[in-house]
Amino acid sequence: MVDGGLVHIGEILSSFEGLRPRLSEYRVWKAWREVVGDKVAERAQPVRLKGGTLYVRVTSSSWMQELSLFKDRIVKGLNESLGKDVVEDIVFRIGKAGRGPVKERKRPPSQLPDSTVRWIEEVLLPVKDEELKGVLRRILSKDAAVKLYCRKD
Repeated sequence: MVDGGLVHIGEILSSFEGLRPRLSEYRVWKAWREVVGDKVAERAQPVRLKGGTLYVRVTSSSWMQELSLFKDRIVKGLNESLGKDVVEDIVFRIGKAGRGPVKERKRPPSQLPDSTVRWIEEVLLPVKDEELKGVLRRILSKDAAVKLYCRKD
């Protein structure tokens, strides 16, 4: 807390460590097409980023072999685009690629338990700016929904 009862946004977001990896993952998805180009991006797409390893679905074994030759260059390009070392390795797997990030799971539930909603509102209580509070509420709600969904697997 700072003077005047204001709270730094960092204090609020610091309790959501699970949010940082998802933001890095999203940034990798955005950087992928820029780094590999349109032709490759139509045939190979990131599926997930876990522990520094980027899993990429590739449409055929020939594309998988070709991309394996350029793996180090792709890792370097992604990390340069992101401004930090997020990707350490890439694992290519054969599968169907489409437009945008490949979604392996169905959408998380849109309704959160009342206890989670109350907790989010309690965390956001110190935030006075209603617009910022709304943005943070959406972020925290989506993060909580994903955590609840993944826990059921």
